[in-house]
Amino acid sequence: MKQMTKTLLFCLLIISCNEQVINKNKQYIKEYEKQIQNTNSEQPPVNFFDKKFATEYKISFGDEDISEYPYSIYYNYNDKNVQWFSISYIPKEIILQDYWKDYLQGKSDLESLMKTSVIGKALNRDLSKYNIFATKLNRIYFEKNESNIGEDIYFKKKNEASIYYYNQNEKKWEFKKKINKEEYYMGSNLFFLKNFPALFSEKLATLESLQLQFKSYKIQKEVKCDLNKDGLEDLVIVFEPLNNKKANENDRHIVNSPFCVMINQGNGKYLQFENKKIIYTSTFNCPDFVVDKLEVKDNYVILQQGTCDEFDRIIKDNMTFKFNSETNEITLDKYKRSLFERLDKSEFLPLSKTLIAKDFGKVLFENYDSKIEYDKINSQN
Repeated sequence: MKQMTKTLLFCLLIISCNEQVINKNKQYIKEYEKQIQNTNSEQPPVNFFDKKFATEYKISFGDEDISEYPYSIYYNYNDKNVQWFSISYIPKEIILQDYWKDYLQGKSDLESLMKTSVIGKALNRDLSKYNIFATKLNRIYFEKNESNIGEDIYFKKKNEASIYYYNQNEKKWEFKKKINKEEYYMGSNLFFLKNFPALFSEKLATLESLQLQFKSYKIQKEVKCDLNKDGLEDLVIVFEPLNNKKANENDRHIVNSPFCVMINQGNGKYLQFENKKIIYTSTFNCPDFVVDKLEVKDNYVILQQGTCDEFDRIIKDNMTFKFNSETNEITLDKYKRSLFERLDKSEFLPLSKTLIAKDFGKVLFENYDSKIEYDKINSQN
């Protein structure tokens, strides 16, 4: 009789545990379906400006990586309605875009400038000059990792984020589109410019605005082309300062020559890609310093330039950038850095090789930096 009682109790315990597991699974599935339903809905699940979220304004990601616009982030893994979202304040005017790009450049009081109150004061002078977006990601698309120093979150490779736009006239959030978060480069204006061109149609660059932006520069090289094969004339331009500062022994390389790719959108408007870290403006005591080549072949921009290193060796950088008309991105496609003897210009051994994207990873045109040795990235990892 006791044995039967033990067996019965054991069976009941198993049934009870199974029911708990089933109920937990049902609860998870219900939550999953609810979040999928919310993601598919075109209505925002919350007011992202609600004071209960208490987000702070930021311009830096906590290191040397600086955002091109002010933003805020909310995260609460246990929130039932929304677990993660960011709010991005994208300047409409090019002059204002430049203001935030250079917000921390050459400043000494960085700690003060990065305070949420200081950023908020500058931002809220006139919010009508910004397009405001919220990017929301549900809990099912990321994982958390708790450690002694805090809690980190990791986004899954396959995920889906919803992007909402704040209509300042009607004071409401509007659903815009869904993307895989891998397509979303936080901190870059271009993501929003290329995905929502209608919102920036009056604020795209013109040749007049480009001239105004670089009024203290002159054109060094210019190539007319059609990178996206739409029949409209695009431009690839290298500028140089009107007053060119000479490099010295302490400041061997001066990089202050804006490199712009202008994709024609019609009606005199251009989508502007810009980089100020590629072209050497001046280099110290170098006999072979020059932009040797700038040309366009199909959807590729090819650049070759020379400079010298601290050992007086001649450096030749060859780079090819690829324009993707589907994503409106320009990325580094090929890279080669060669070293030559100064006297007879013979190449040092081992001879350099041309690397491709799988060797150095995805490098956006606007993020390319000539100070980085992309040929050594894999050897450093």
